[in-house]
Amino acid sequence: GEVEEGDDAFQKKTKRPPPQVTGYKLYSKDVIGDVKEAHSEASSGDLVKIIKKMYADLDEAKGLEYEKKAGELRAKQAERRGEAGPTTNVGNEENEAPADENKEVEEEEAATVWRKEGSDYIGKIVRRYMFDSRNRLIDAADGVVIGWLSKVESDYNAEATGEPAPLWHMTYDDSRIGGEDLEEHEIQEAIELMDQELPEKVMDRYKKRLEMIEVQRSKKKEKEEKLKAREDAKMLKALQQLDQEAIREERKIKAKDRAEKEAANGEKEGKPEEKKAPELARDEGEELIVSGRWKGIRSSKGD
Repeated sequence: GEVEEGDDAFQKKTKRPPPQVTGYKLYSKDVIGDVKEAHSEASSGDLVKIIKKMYADLDEAKGLEYEKKAGELRAKQAERRGEAGPTTNVGNEENEAPADENKEVEEEEAATVWRKEGSDYIGKIVRRYMFDSRNRLIDAADGVVIGWLSKVESDYNAEATGEPAPLWHMTYDDSRIGGEDLEEHEIQEAIELMDQELPEKVMDRYKKRLEMIEVQRSKKKEKEEKLKAREDAKMLKALQQLDQEAIREERKIKAKDRAEKEAANGEKEGKPEEKKAPELARDEGEELIVSGRWKGIRSSKGD
């Protein structure tokens, strides 16, 4: 079939929950025993590379046979989960992964707490190639490794060996792709690809992706600036309210002090002054004279 064009062809892959059934994985299960026996000293990463090459070299009829079987298994899995249709692998435009499954994967991804230290791969810039169902290269994208889980924590078995294996999580520069969980050999390969020249067949799509990433970053920066401006405006308004409250409180205190002073002055003006003894004596004499009761001053000496 035709290779799917556009960014929808590059879908993120996750190792949690277990990967979807593909023709390659069915083929890998069939040959892994013989490959391990023939290459007993090979690492897990080398075994995967060997099997991938073997699968790519299969004749077309045999490859389609594996893909057809994988499609049937995906359909049965979807039916057991009560979904409308089968899941899909990249490049198979006839089937699309159900929205509920994508949502479950995203929710689990978001809930995973990835270790931010303890691995030299954290912070590494990586590049991933994407292949269609016939293992044909169709796209490339870059990203960064942000965390990892040990084999005890990952709840994941390696594709090649079936044994518990650690996982590393990367996020793509293109936010539309999201993130991906990778085995160690995939991380190593992704790091090596950064130093290699991109194949001509994916160069145009890769350049378009870089342009889109710049647009995304520009929009993100604009959004962050608007958010910061709103936060600054809120802070300024809060400070102005505090200043206004402080001014009102100061005015209340001044008004209270002024009222107390005025009240004190009013009490002082309304109360008659206490007169001294000479003043009291003079007032009494004037009252006697006015009333006619003044008899004069008696001498204390006898005449």
